Amino acid sequence: MFTLTRADAGSYPVRVTPIYLDELIDDVVRASRVVAGTRQVLITVQCAAAAQVTGDEDLIRRLVLNVVDNAIRFTPSGGAVRIALDRVDGAFAISVTDQGPGIPAEVQSRIFERFYRVNSARTRDGGADGGAGLGLALARWIAQVHGGDVSLAASSQLGSTFVITLPAAV
Repeated sequence: MFTLTRADAGSYPVRVTPIYLDELIDDVVRASRVVAGTRQVLITVQCAAAAQVTGDEDLIRRLVLNVVDNAIRFTPSGGAVRIALDRVDGAFAISVTDQGPGIPAEVQSRIFERFYRVNSARTRDGGADGGAGLGLALARWIAQVHGGDVSLAASSQLGSTFVITLPAAV
């Protein structure tokens, strides 16, 4: 919440350096495997090599971690989370696909709002494992401050796919 408050005030310092998304994703997956393992969720990764962007490494790491963490949280035990990094025109697209219960169509337009959480009766575990409703709002802000975005590409009872786009370094 502190990060979003500072962002609103225009006082969050964004430190821009060259970053390789493939390496950053590998780091995030390594860190996430502990939580995924306790939930018996498999993580698979397919990354394009030498995926260089320019941005704040800490913020982009938080962006990817927030989306991956949500995917792990809502994938049932025995399920899988798939992460793919592809080059699309002048940008990179990171897709994160879970096998969770999906997001009801009537609330999909609200999931990036601050403090918004899907009705707990509709979540996999009754909402006991949910967050504060800030993760996707923060993820979107981080992507947008870097010239990209985060979107919900697909959602059904078989799972959801979020796509993070970031411009490739020139």
